[in-house]
Amino acid sequence: MTPERDSPPVTSETRAGRGLRLVLDLLVTVVMWGWFIWGYFFVFFPLHVVGWTVVRERELWSQRVNHWFYRSFFGLLSLLNPLQSVRIDPKVRRLAGCVVVCNHVSYLDPLLLVAAFPRQKTVVKGTFFAAPFLGWAMFASGYLPSGSEGPLSGRLARLVERLPAFLEQGGNLFVFPEGTRRNAGGIGPLKRGAFSLARRCKAPIAVLALSGTDRLFPPGSVLLRTWRRIDLDVRLVEVITPDYDSPDFSPVALIEQVRSRMEAARRADFAWVSRE
Repeated sequence: MTPERDSPPVTSETRAGRGLRLVLDLLVTVVMWGWFIWGYFFVFFPLHVVGWTVVRERELWSQRVNHWFYRSFFGLLSLLNPLQSVRIDPKVRRLAGCVVVCNHVSYLDPLLLVAAFPRQKTVVKGTFFAAPFLGWAMFASGYLPSGSEGPLSGRLARLVERLPAFLEQGGNLFVFPEGTRRNAGGIGPLKRGAFSLARRCKAPIAVLALSGTDRLFPPGSVLLRTWRRIDLDVRLVEVITPDYDSPDFSPVALIEQVRSRMEAARRADFAWVSRE
């Protein structure tokens, strides 16, 4: 029988270190969510309103306001948490006119992608559109409510009709095709919605790999994890340009192709984190 390894003793020093980390996590979390709520309400929401009254391209203005806000969010977080880094592949920043699909591991993922793309749309749960101020800002930005039933169905149809023009003008639509967060190393089944929109718009599909956000803000936690070496990384895996008009085109094959690319990238990221 192999002898059990003794666990390291829990000393007052290690308890003190954990306590200090918990205090730092709490302080940084309070500041960040305070900025998320009050900074948006008092600084960025008024910019939405001003743009809605004086700017001709209102939707583009609102998307840029969102972009500036989430860049400020991650910028402030980097100041408060100097061991964290944010790395966005320059190829990701240069994407234009694409339906962007990405793995989903944390609530911070959509915030990070909005910070990456100045001109962006995404699919948001319909319940968020009922939230005061936030719902109006999402409407102003042209974001798409999920689901095709209920009071938002008419608005969704109009937004989908305008989507080809938006992509032709250089905007990106990003979607998390798994539909929910996954924390294991693999990729879950992909929903068809993003691929149907790409086919409707005859748009290329950009496959991204995102990592690190689940370590910074783990699912089930109310606190951000600070003063730990955490790299938030967004990189381009591949841009796929399907021949939608080909008689051999298969939506199922396209979805499987994208899933295999996402799976390989996720396994590589998971293995890298496991070695740290």
